[in-house]
Amino acid sequence: LVDRTFDAFTGMFAGFVRVGKETEPTTLALEADLDDHCSLTKGCYTGQEIVARIHTYGHTNRRLCLLQLDAGDAITAPAPLHDEDEIAVGRVMHAVPMPDRAMRLGLGYLPKDFQAPGTVLRLAGGARATVLR
Repeated sequence: LVDRTFDAFTGMFAGFVRVGKETEPTTLALEADLDDHCSLTKGCYTGQEIVARIHTYGHTNRRLCLLQLDAGDAITAPAPLHDEDEIAVGRVMHAVPMPDRAMRLGLGYLPKDFQAPGTVLRLAGGARATVLR
């Protein structure tokens, strides 16, 4: 368990995305910072139009962000993140408690308006989630 927790932290800090853990079938590779997995010169492939459009217009509507969450249990299924008006604006895909259990580290998708480091959102129940990057 300790090794898996360490691997999860190391992966999150390094920006590694685990397909199926931090992604869903509807996740675009460019939302998860997997630009190097998409070709702009290869022949036809599923999703090529979307990739080209994103590169042309410069951004995705959401992006995977590193989050610091209040102490609590691991998050193993997507959980909504709410703004100060209690409107769901994004979601945490995965979060693990730090070894001292004083906080959790997680990854979640947020729209552009909520991606700035220091932005504070809340999980259901009131636990804070602060954007680190």
